[in-house]
Amino acid sequence: MTTRMDDGTDKTSKAGDVLNIPPGHDAWVVGNEPAVVLDFQSIVDYAKQGKARGAGSEYPILPGAKSNREANAILATGVCRKHSRISLLEKNRDFAGWRAAMKKSAHKTFARPDDTREFPRGRAEILKVGGGEVGRLVFQPGWRWSNDLKPIARTPSCEAPHFQYHVSGRLAIRMDDGTEFVAGPGDVTSLPSGHDAWVVGDEPVVVVDWFGASNYAKSK
Repeated sequence: MTTRMDDGTDKTSKAGDVLNIPPGHDAWVVGNEPAVVLDFQSIVDYAKQGKARGAGSEYPILPGAKSNREANAILATGVCRKHSRISLLEKNRDFAGWRAAMKKSAHKTFARPDDTREFPRGRAEILKVGGGEVGRLVFQPGWRWSNDLKPIARTPSCEAPHFQYHVSGRLAIRMDDGTEFVAGPGDVTSLPSGHDAWVVGDEPVVVVDWFGASNYAKSK
């Protein structure tokens, strides 16, 4: 997919890339393969007739619009504040910094992460983009948090909250209250602090985490 900013800058992205796109752009699919994009910031009212809501602003959406340029609308922040990155930044009183970061476009790829943290039977690949951090977590068969990361975290259970998309593999999750479920490809999980997790089966697990990657696999 190619994204063209209103200043004429073009960015062509592919699988595994992460983009930070401020308001004011057009976008189109390159080639014959459909483009599938995970948007954790602006999807709430995307392509709805009426008005698209951003932080403190409203942009009109034209009925039948086929692109952001035609609609003259793009959501800068998203409205789903419960799980979005904005919630974490508000808690850290870094809202001004987040707004400044959102005014600049950025294009990064997990092929060249800013940080890679290796741990037994897995790794965390971290990208710093858009005033925050996004992590791709890879867990090999046999991985379990309580066996492989508990000695690093030095906590009874995982205290990192997660808001993550499951790319591949099956991951079992057990909350401290006893709730247990298995997540697979295409699932999205929101996990508060206090849980264990482990790989189910012989396929590696890959998740993209928009919330808990910053300090994941860091020793205390």
